Amino acid sequence: PLVKEVNTDKFTQEARLAGSVGAFDWIVGGFYTREKSFQLQTLPATDPTGAPFPLNLLTAELPSLYEETAAFGTLTWHVTDRLDLSGGLRHAKNEQTYEQNASGLLGGPAPKRSSDESVTTYLANARYRLTDRSIGYLRYATGYRPGGPNMVLNDPVTGAPLAPPTFDADTLKSYEAGYKASTADGRFSLDASVYYIDWQDLQIVALRNGVGVVANASSAAIKGAEFTVTARPTNALSLVAAVSLLDAELDADSPDLGGMKGDSLPDSPKVTVALSADYGFSLRGYDADVGATVRHVADRVSSFDMSAGTPQHALPDYTTVDLRFGVDFNAVRAQFYIRNLFDEFGELSAMTSFSVAGGPIQITPLRPRTVGLTLTKRF
Repeated sequence: PLVKEVNTDKFTQEARLAGSVGAFDWIVGGFYTREKSFQLQTLPATDPTGAPFPLNLLTAELPSLYEETAAFGTLTWHVTDRLDLSGGLRHAKNEQTYEQNASGLLGGPAPKRSSDESVTTYLANARYRLTDRSIGYLRYATGYRPGGPNMVLNDPVTGAPLAPPTFDADTLKSYEAGYKASTADGRFSLDASVYYIDWQDLQIVALRNGVGVVANASSAAIKGAEFTVTARPTNALSLVAAVSLLDAELDADSPDLGGMKGDSLPDSPKVTVALSADYGFSLRGYDADVGATVRHVADRVSSFDMSAGTPQHALPDYTTVDLRFGVDFNAVRAQFYIRNLFDEFGELSAMTSFSVAGGPIQITPLRPRTVGLTLTKRF
């Protein structure tokens, strides 16, 4: 199996300036990040018995540098006492360098390469206060992840490249509508939203002769809805119910992924539910509270049905229960908690690439039952 080690040193800085002029609020700012990474990939060879074989399939040292500089601004216009309109723009420029010092049957050294791109993203909001206790809003936003240089691999028989020398940025467009409301006494509140995300040129890790490279897949459509209801029937009791509905699927065939149009995206549960209750009381003159949360995550898949490099694996649904008890000792808060009370074994994700060669499926499990105590000091 492929062995990969990655180290990254990262520096990030952002500065903002905000103000108001009449009916307008504004924010302007700048952003800078510098990421210096070093990646080592090796592909040890073995004979049919699994014993090491003295053949260098691939040993690759891959140093890289990524720098991004961006400027952004947002303007909000309070059109009336009830209507607000906002618009935002962010212009970013990134520069990358990438080296490949490799040896073996699958790869060799490649000249130092560089790339740069400029991207502008947008944001638009409209918010309307229907009443003093309710608002409706619309939101549109765009986003991207930068492309860049790729690892150069060659077919050991033909010598032809197994992957393009670069990969493209992936982009998305997000559309959202929502509604928020509460009763006059604040005892009950509702937060509801629906959204649609158009995701193009998905960046994926594709396997080429057992080696991972970055590639672009087709496109995906993500539709969802989220609802949260909060009830405070008394000053001491708080109840919250949250539901998330998700339909995330490919909207075009993607042979590189082994997915067909309509296939669900990996690790995307169609239903997630969380119920919580907290009760506050006085304990020997100190404020105290006790609470519980129940979470349910529906079943998912880890891959695509026709994927040759990462066979499909079903991730079952799971339900967890958390308990907590806290006391405020003036400026110090102590909280005792038990997470995953019944020690539920939940599969969060799965890596199945090793199973192609008869290896195990690597499961990322839900954290087992955890008991702890936290102390928080307020200054």
